[in-house]
Amino acid sequence: MKLPVCLLVFVCLVGNSVQGEEFSSQFEKMMETKTLTQIDSQLNQIANPSDDVKMAIGLTKFARALETLAQAQYRFGANNQRLQVPFMRFPVSHNPNPQPVTYQNLRELLISFQNELTTADNLLATINKSSSTLDVPILLFGIDENGDQKIEIHERLARIVFALNPRLARTLPGQSQDGDIALDSIKTLKIGFDQTDVYWLRGYCHLMLAMSDFILAHDYQHFFELFGYLFYSDPKDAWPVPKYDNNNMIDIIQLIAGIHELNFKVNEPKRYEDCRQHFKQVIALSRQCFEAAALETDNNHEWLPNPQQTGILDIRLSVEQIQTWHQFLDESENILEGKLLIPHPNLERFEPEAISKGINLKTLMTNPPSHFDPIMYLQGDLIKPYYVPGTCTSEETWDSFNDMFRGNFLGFAIWIN
Repeated sequence: MKLPVCLLVFVCLVGNSVQGEEFSSQFEKMMETKTLTQIDSQLNQIANPSDDVKMAIGLTKFARALETLAQAQYRFGANNQRLQVPFMRFPVSHNPNPQPVTYQNLRELLISFQNELTTADNLLATINKSSSTLDVPILLFGIDENGDQKIEIHERLARIVFALNPRLARTLPGQSQDGDIALDSIKTLKIGFDQTDVYWLRGYCHLMLAMSDFILAHDYQHFFELFGYLFYSDPKDAWPVPKYDNNNMIDIIQLIAGIHELNFKVNEPKRYEDCRQHFKQVIALSRQCFEAAALETDNNHEWLPNPQQTGILDIRLSVEQIQTWHQFLDESENILEGKLLIPHPNLERFEPEAISKGINLKTLMTNPPSHFDPIMYLQGDLIKPYYVPGTCTSEETWDSFNDMFRGNFLGFAIWIN
């Protein structure tokens, strides 16, 4: 009886492996020839999807969230050189016939973005402790920015990534060095998407949800009415796009007015707490991500390698760096929970007592001020009610984090998540 059982197990394991490899090839073909909408529709027709199929669906839905932003920014003729707001600064091609854009359009865009991220996260959350791997040529994803249901070479995710990181383009074999995208070249950069990457991508979903919640918590309509012309081709119900007259004094006045108008009413305070919860979820998922990575024994196109693996970016993470990252997660969680306070140098100047005080971020996020004014945040008057006695996070702690990552902690944090 033992031999047939062993054979049955062997056949099942081999069958699953072949099936996984076959689906990876099928998914790559879809990415090369179909739009995200078509891919999503085709994948959703699969009954009782396996974990690798769920991974493909989750990746597709995440990419569709990015496509939502790209299509809206293209439709409204966004000026990406000036639009430095998170998410909204999505590099898109020039649109010769942009549509008018309203303040409400921008809020609805962010809400749609959040809905699609939530859908992707909910799907990925059904994958837990999976042994499946999906080989994904990630730069091949097509972002149909102009909505014509066709994917041109310049609409590949590679163009967006290369715009943000030109050095990556120069590392790919066969990639054109003149800025053009070589299809065969971008297909060579594959990620062995596995359970570790599921946690990683979910973490990014919650990071983007947190940041978009923070934006949506505020009323920035008046700012849009005054300065929307700087960011969009035809802002409706706003000042018209001015003619260029090379008047430096007028530009200086506009700059001063812009700083003066950085005072936004908090019209949805609950989103502050939602933002805090999303950041806590990012921390929890990052821990799960590294726990899963530590259990891996393969070395298959790793995006986030453990110390024994080689990542596709050819960047190694040492045991000491991973330990430091966990210390960073602990420090950040304690700040979000109000167990550690954030020091405020300007408020310290007015404190006669030699008592350690700082900003309680948890209290601020659960009961935020009536408006957000970055200048008055820095000055301290607006957040003085949250300045309480307690233990503060220290500059030395954050310096040690930066030192462990060779002075580029932020760059590693963006990658590691």
